[in-house]
Amino acid sequence: NQSVNVDIDFVDSVVSGSSDTINLVVESHTDGDVTIEGVETVNITSQGFVTNVLDINDTGTSLTSVTVTGSANLTLNDTTALEAEVTTVNASALTGNLNLTATNAAVMTITGGSGDDTIVLGDTYVSTDTVNGGAGTGDVLAVGEDELVAITTTALAANVTNIERIRVTEALGGGDNV
Repeated sequence: NQSVNVDIDFVDSVVSGSSDTINLVVESHTDGDVTIEGVETVNITSQGFVTNVLDINDTGTSLTSVTVTGSANLTLNDTTALEAEVTTVNASALTGNLNLTATNAAVMTITGGSGDDTIVLGDTYVSTDTVNGGAGTGDVLAVGEDELVAITTTALAANVTNIERIRVTEALGGGDNV
């Protein structure tokens, strides 16, 4: 079990395109940041016997997509929100549990896997976000008070699928009807 921060830098000419990808394999990684500059997609394979914990950071503005596979549980971005430019997190091939904090302001498309996933959007859920909890049977979506009210409307409820429980991340105020 290790807690390590890693900075991955590329020569500009190596990541000058618009479809650069890096593949990361994490095993027994109990905490730390991975800072990557210049790539648009990060593919994470989570393996081992403990929950892997890491924050993905981008020092620029190019990272837009994170794909997660593997069998080990993964906690992604528990201490910092995903970068504002990240619009897609696809963990459909992850068999472990995903715990994702995606409280960035970007319009998000999030797909969970076959584990029991927890997706924290906090007070950043908007009507154009799409959340699919995946095939797990204990998936949780955590949202703010106003977002909870918004999700219960018919139009927005269609954007949230395969979620078994909704958790409110702040106290409900007076006059809120759910």
